[in-house]
Amino acid sequence: SGFGSSDHQGVDIAGRYGDPIMASDGGIVLFADYYGGFGNLIKIQHENGDITYYAHCSEFLVSEGDAVLQGEVIAHMGMTGLANGVHVHFEYHPGGGDAVDPLDYLPEMPYPYL
Repeated sequence: SGFGSSDHQGVDIAGRYGDPIMASDGGIVLFADYYGGFGNLIKIQHENGDITYYAHCSEFLVSEGDAVLQGEVIAHMGMTGLANGVHVHFEYHPGGGDAVDPLDYLPEMPYPYL
């Protein structure tokens, strides 16, 4: 079961076209390519085995296999794939498993969610 809708496992963070998208934690880029409704998608595997997704990017700044640091700019915000507006769709997969509501794990953020 999802939240927001039955097929939406994550949170959408609004922004302007080209805004920077930063890695939530350090890790290795597992995937950086176009992936269906996600559009341009980056997946990062973190040292603890967790995986985070960053979808609808307009441009990639990293490639598969790259090591990234927490806070590093990995992409620019866009609306590729199935997106009604400019935003980043963020997912959190503990241990690489099913997505969970990232708001249960993230600190409170000073910007709006769609």
